[in-house]
Amino acid sequence: MSKRPIMKNLLFAFLGLLLIASCRKDTPKSGSSDASVSVISLGDENLAATVPADGATAVFANAPRSIASNLKAVKVNITAADKTSVKIGAAAFVSGSTVDFTNPVAFMVTAEDGTAKTYTVSITAYNAASNPYGIYTVKHLADAANALTASFLLKNNIDLPNADAAGATATGISDYATAGWLPLDSLMGTFDGGNFSINNFYVKREAEKVGLFAALGKGGIIKNLSVNGVGGTAAAGSGYIRKQCTGILAGYSTGTIEKCYVAGNVSSSSVAGGLVGYNKRGTVSNSHAAGGVSAVVAGGLAGISFGNINNCYATGSVSSSYHGGGLVGLIEKSSIDDSYATGNVSVSSSDADANPSAGGLVGYGSRPGAISDSYATGNVSVTSAGAASAGGLAGMGGSTISNSYATGVITAATTSSSGGTTSSAGGLVGYYFGHSISNSYATGSASASAVAVPASAGGLVGYYDNSRGAISNSYATGNVSSSSSSSSSSSGGLMGGETVVGHETRITCTNCYRNSNAVLKENDANATSDDASVTGIALKTKAEMQTDVFKGNLNGTSGAVWGRNDSKNDKLPFIIGVGVGK
Repeated sequence: MSKRPIMKNLLFAFLGLLLIASCRKDTPKSGSSDASVSVISLGDENLAATVPADGATAVFANAPRSIASNLKAVKVNITAADKTSVKIGAAAFVSGSTVDFTNPVAFMVTAEDGTAKTYTVSITAYNAASNPYGIYTVKHLADAANALTASFLLKNNIDLPNADAAGATATGISDYATAGWLPLDSLMGTFDGGNFSINNFYVKREAEKVGLFAALGKGGIIKNLSVNGVGGTAAAGSGYIRKQCTGILAGYSTGTIEKCYVAGNVSSSSVAGGLVGYNKRGTVSNSHAAGGVSAVVAGGLAGISFGNINNCYATGSVSSSYHGGGLVGLIEKSSIDDSYATGNVSVSSSDADANPSAGGLVGYGSRPGAISDSYATGNVSVTSAGAASAGGLAGMGGSTISNSYATGVITAATTSSSGGTTSSAGGLVGYYFGHSISNSYATGSASASAVAVPASAGGLVGYYDNSRGAISNSYATGNVSSSSSSSSSSSGGLMGGETVVGHETRITCTNCYRNSNAVLKENDANATSDDASVTGIALKTKAEMQTDVFKGNLNGTSGAVWGRNDSKNDKLPFIIGVGVGK
């Protein structure tokens, strides 16, 4: 066999191998030019930062306190393509190391073939006004306790864990499994909810102040936040009798609450409100609460308020043993404006000296104070061993009332002969000692009963205890009844009470009306209205009240306060801009 063909074949094979090797040398291996980054995360919690384009800068604003409080040592994790190297300047970077972010940091990622890309990340320094601390996780929320003079911004919805051992681990709150959330106390800075919500909220603690925040201090602000409680009781406070305050948002506040919403049931051994337990010279605006509230002093929005409340509402039922109100249990030297409540209110007390009161909007309102452009629609009842006062808008009060109304069914009962002075029920106010009521109305029935003490009921006011008071441009349409087993009873289509009869010349009524079709009873017998001889109170049939002429009578020369429409308010006049008048 000739050697020449063999040598020729070997030559061709060698040349082929050289060609293949040359091709392999010129063609990059798969992924060897990939210098991409898929994830950049910051801090111990590995918060994802935006990955910038090659050569661009990603700005991380609103860093949580755990990151922003020490920009010189921020942990960074980078997920880059396989077989790449990462450097910061000339120094190699290992994922998981800490980095100084007092200035923007450029990460250079280089692939096997030398292809390089630069990714720059900047962390904006904390600024209370322009760049507050961000809250992204449950632990960030709990960490706010370490900087309550600072400003915070919620960056997403937060779902709190269930109250169990795993929840305790997730929150870092050691007794979370038994007591739920540990209230933040006391916020002096600003907490902006960013229109996000905190969900699955639960707290049950024996403490003076209980809520998401135990207290909101003077100058402190909570705004744009929703808190949704768990089913059953979302916030419960006990202990410290006579001064325990519970609310889902805050137990106690001297600051500003604005545009906040809470949902969930609340209870306290002393004072409770759906939103805030005790609003002590703070302000609450554009906020609302949904859920039942139960306490000694209870309100659907606030238990006690010494501050101003405007453009707020509450929809939950309220029960108490002293003062209970659909919106606020007790107000002192404060105002409520452009607000309403729709929940039923019930108060029950076995203490003959308690003098409890229940109101569709406010349980007890002192003077000076004001309720304006507000209304209540819930039914109201109070039962007490002593004096009892119930009103569709306010149970007992001296606050000036204007441009307001109530529609609920009202009942008050004094069940014992051992204490109390009177049982009073009024369609608008049960027991009133204020100076004036104007441009207001009530359509619900009012009933008062008592044992051994007087019972007094009125379509608008049950008992007016101020000889120099005044009612103007107002009306009532509801049925009225009063009864007492061993004392006097009085029923008035507009006003009831012995004070009306005894001082009728000093109680000024101007342009006021009562329904001549309303049923008036005393001790279960038909009766003549006790305010029949009071100047300034006129009789009108309900049909007459359902006319534009009557609307004009109410407006008089004061302008267009009253409106009327056949499709609204049972054809009766309403207050323009308030409730059904909107």
